[in-house]
Amino acid sequence: MTESTAGEWALAACAADPAMRRAFSDAGAEGGWVSGVKLRKYCEREGLMRTGRAGPGVAKSALAVAWDLADIARDARGLSFDEFCVFMHLLCIATAGGNLPESLPEELIPPNDEMIARALQE
Repeated sequence: MTESTAGEWALAACAADPAMRRAFSDAGAEGGWVSGVKLRKYCEREGLMRTGRAGPGVAKSALAVAWDLADIARDARGLSFDEFCVFMHLLCIATAGGNLPESLPEELIPPNDEMIARALQE
């Protein structure tokens, strides 16, 4: 993301939606972070993760890929709210049958995480 596009995060409207804040809270967020364990349980409970060979939701492997892509800070705390928005966006892509990207497109990197993402790529 260049300086000219820094304020144009593709998921800004998603992050501004009160329903997304509720989902973050429902997923078990505490102190501004949601852990992988809590997020997995949330995805199971909400039918976002397939628990058998067939059924609603995405395969556990797709959930893991979405987590890896969304966890920009790569810290032990879990996903921040912005990272959660990225995760949910990627999950929507997978649910619709789309392929998840191999790396996170620049327009999906939250402005607050842009410097972290650059440092990890170097």
